[in-house]
Amino acid sequence: MEVSSMRRLLIWAAGTLVVLLVLGVGVFALWVSDPYEALPGSVERAEEAVEVTVGEDGVVLEPPEGEVERAVVFYPGARVEPEAYAATWAPVVAETGVGVVIARMPLNLAVLAPGRAEEMTDRFEAREWYVGGHSMGGAMAAYAAGGDGLTTEGLILWGSYAVAGAGLAERGDQRVLSVSASEDLLVDPGTVRDRSGDLPDGAVTVEIDGMNHAQFGDYGPQTADGTPQIRNAEAWERLAEETAEFLRAG
Repeated sequence: MEVSSMRRLLIWAAGTLVVLLVLGVGVFALWVSDPYEALPGSVERAEEAVEVTVGEDGVVLEPPEGEVERAVVFYPGARVEPEAYAATWAPVVAETGVGVVIARMPLNLAVLAPGRAEEMTDRFEAREWYVGGHSMGGAMAAYAAGGDGLTTEGLILWGSYAVAGAGLAERGDQRVLSVSASEDLLVDPGTVRDRSGDLPDGAVTVEIDGMNHAQFGDYGPQTADGTPQIRNAEAWERLAEETAEFLRAG
């Protein structure tokens, strides 16, 4: 091939790469600029049972009376705003007296701030802290639980799983609850079971029959998710029961 032809080919390839990168950035920007928001009235319903404070760094839920001795920092799923979990955490807070901090993430992506929990533990003077999360948020919370920067009692996974890199399998000091949903097509129960070897021995695993991925929050249907076979109220009641039982047992 002549030098001039090779030069034209390289210029064309470089130009094509630039166009693809620009398109990719544009698609990503559109994707993150359209997050899943809490459905209208969701936060207000949570406020009927607990005290809710919505701030720039997240949403704080606390019981109406009594000191908080045990608390949770919770990471939302990808592109889900923290307000969308107020309704699902409120019954747990009301029943157990735990405090919950639902962290706000950069671009609503926990993968951009996996260590955010370290910044949130000043919200309560609790003697015990747990981390948790939904979907991608759960995977990032697993890294926080397995790391050295934060002292935690355990991990709460909703529709999520830990990977080997989180370093939890040999952590006998971490209690873990993993809740999956039978109709979840985004993080299906089979995948959760396959990843259970990356959790400590004694991890509590529960599958809620009829529930889908989006029902771990209150933000409406989610693309590519399964069709729920139970109503939100029943899904949230069963989720709250399992989560509250785990926290009380600690």
